[in-house]
Amino acid sequence: AGDSGLFRYQPDNNSWQHWPVRQLLHANTVLALQLSPDQQLWLGTDQGAVRLKYQHGTFTITSPLLGQSALSNQVHSLLLQGKQLWLSNGSSLSCYQLDSWQKLEVLTSMGLVDTVQPRQLLANAQHLLVGGASGLSRLALQLPDQQQPPLVRLYFDSLSSASRQLP
Repeated sequence: AGDSGLFRYQPDNNSWQHWPVRQLLHANTVLALQLSPDQQLWLGTDQGAVRLKYQHGTFTITSPLLGQSALSNQVHSLLLQGKQLWLSNGSSLSCYQLDSWQKLEVLTSMGLVDTVQPRQLLANAQHLLVGGASGLSRLALQLPDQQQPPLVRLYFDSLSSASRQLP
């Protein structure tokens, strides 16, 4: 995936299949990919996020266009967690309920560090980690109706690669 579109390797005949992004949807660049449990492909693009179903050599769009905002239509990262789809556009974070397409913007009062500029998303069963240029936030996956203080806030000037299993 990238500026050229989607590629699929076919090992049985050692060949590649190619779909230009513009052929699939009104976008120029694929920025993020996520495969759903039902084998549908979520794409984060420079124009929003969509879900695609691959069948008989072609892709069909199976969701509305998500993630568009006044600040940016780009979806830098996406994460499927149960019946929620989390999207980051580099300046904000949003969560969609997949059964209703209802959107919730995640605010600093819900625990998102206001200067994080969310770029990467990672989750375990209870928490969402949101990483960006200037920090890391840990949020509850099930966002309550009432705002609660953040679980963890970390600020840093530079980020080194590290990994650890979340509890």
